[in-house]
Amino acid sequence: MIEFKNKKAGHQEGLFKTLFSASLLNFFLGAIALFLDIIFEVPSFPLNKNFSLFLALTLVALYISILFWSASLLSSAKKKDSLAKTGIYSFCRHPMYAGVVFLLNPALALFFRSWLLIIVCIISYFIWRNTALKEEKDLIKVFGREYEDYRNKTGCLFLKVW
Repeated sequence: MIEFKNKKAGHQEGLFKTLFSASLLNFFLGAIALFLDIIFEVPSFPLNKNFSLFLALTLVALYISILFWSASLLSSAKKKDSLAKTGIYSFCRHPMYAGVVFLLNPALALFFRSWLLIIVCIISYFIWRNTALKEEKDLIKVFGREYEDYRNKTGCLFLKVW
């Protein structure tokens, strides 16, 4: 059991660095997009400001719900030294990352009505997918066959349909 906990500690340190760099890159790409919007006076996409704000706030509310649900399940699993595979984790292996990609980033694009932020949303998918794949290498080391079986049954950032 001690070896298992040491593996988990190493995984958590590496995960923090990976998440920090992905978050920072995501933030800087968004900031650059907004800066370029201002410099080149890129036209906003044609959505009513109030409707755009409503959609953005709805996406942020969904994101926050997924964030808290995921964190709660992870916390419960961590207390039991087990893998989170229930609730939202039964649909998607990385719901927090999926939330950033499909809810939070698009919410910002809607809020700012920015075409360039839409492009950042597409780029961020690859950033967060890469982050998920790096994390999964460590999760396989920690949980072994259990994680491999879970990975085969569950989609990474999308629902696994087939």
